[in-house]
Amino acid sequence: MYKHLTIALALSLPLAACGAEEETPEPTPAAEAEPSTPTPEPAAEEAPAEPEVSLDPPVEGETTTLLSLREGFAANADAWTGQRVTVRAQFMSATRVGGTLNNVSLVVNREDYAEDRLRHSMMCAFGENAPEEVDLMQYAEVTVRGTVVERFGRAGLDDCEIVTE
Repeated sequence: MYKHLTIALALSLPLAACGAEEETPEPTPAAEAEPSTPTPEPAAEEAPAEPEVSLDPPVEGETTTLLSLREGFAANADAWTGQRVTVRAQFMSATRVGGTLNNVSLVVNREDYAEDRLRHSMMCAFGENAPEEVDLMQYAEVTVRGTVVERFGRAGLDDCEIVTE
């Protein structure tokens, strides 16, 4: 019986120390003399500026953005349809049909519209004067000129050409 009691006491001593409070040392005078500096709050992140969007077709010789073309066409398709426009965008891909370059797909610039860029894509179809090749990397800035048409309920460009500056 005493053997069990001795074992129980021996096992309970370390457990009794688990709840004991530890002494914290008194602060040294040097530590008390230093003023506490408040932690600066992180700077609030500024929301990216909304891109400038013009809902009116550009005047002749003026370049517009793909976002302005898309939004302007959605607001007033009649004002844009048939207009010959120059558009700045980013190259997405090129498509060949029967060995001939048929069109390029464009997306809005990352700086203009970071969210859901593919939703704001557009096809720029070449006419009879299609180039042999398109030497552009994906997301490279490109300027195209074409005639605004309705394609699947959205703005598109026909008779496109890539504008080299």
